[in-house]
Amino acid sequence: MDYYILMVDILKKRRKYLDKLINGIMKKIAELPSDNLYSAVNRSRNNIQYYSVSNSDTKNRKYLSPTTDLSTIKALADKKYLNKALKAAIAEKDMIDKMMNFYDKSDLISDVYTNLGEEEKKITNSYLLSDDEYVKWWQSQPYERKAFRDDDDTDYVTDRGERVRSKSEMIIANALFKLNIPYRYECKLMLKNGIEIYPDFTILKVKTREECYLEHNGRMGLLDYQNDFCERMNLYAENDIIVGKNLFLTFESGNCPLKMGIITKTLRQLFENGEKHEKD
Repeated sequence: MDYYILMVDILKKRRKYLDKLINGIMKKIAELPSDNLYSAVNRSRNNIQYYSVSNSDTKNRKYLSPTTDLSTIKALADKKYLNKALKAAIAEKDMIDKMMNFYDKSDLISDVYTNLGEEEKKITNSYLLSDDEYVKWWQSQPYERKAFRDDDDTDYVTDRGERVRSKSEMIIANALFKLNIPYRYECKLMLKNGIEIYPDFTILKVKTREECYLEHNGRMGLLDYQNDFCERMNLYAENDIIVGKNLFLTFESGNCPLKMGIITKTLRQLFENGEKHEKD
């Protein structure tokens, strides 16, 4: 939920509670004696003496005996407490009214970005956005993809409408899309010494605003592929891209194909954070 909507919802609920509380307190006060409680320390007896007074006129006061007037003392003590609680509740309600008025009429942090021109939004990197706004911004940024060769006749298309190189990559892309996990397919990544690579998936961890990478290794039964995999892992590690931290791997071979259920469960655990819901 957007921060603004959440905050206003909390304020409205609290204001409704305070309204009910104030009405209840006022009804209870009306049922209690009209006088007020005044207490004073009797130094000679080293105890507290209680009096009944009208308003705050302590000169005209009536002594209340703890023995014969105990019920009156308790009732006036309740009234004193309730009057303080009433004052605090009214003050809090007034403060909430001012806050709600602020949210209605003032520019919020997120409004600053919302009110930018469309071209400015594309080139502005703002970490002051809500999660939803940041995702929209991240997904709107252009990026360089790895090109398909002219002789590449793969025809795998994801639910998001993008062409990928294999059935397994299509399965992973569709799972990410279904789980509302932001990703880019084969986005160029510049490493040290000017080396360019294209991770299969660049994934946004929404809560931390970090990018991490998922590589699918689909031909682990081939020796040359295994060697290429080892070299690639070393290259990642040299660039502080570490398996289990910001690099995640999936595998399959001819005898052990990729399974949609396992991929979905894995992606949900790694990236969903329990806050997103699958698309209908």
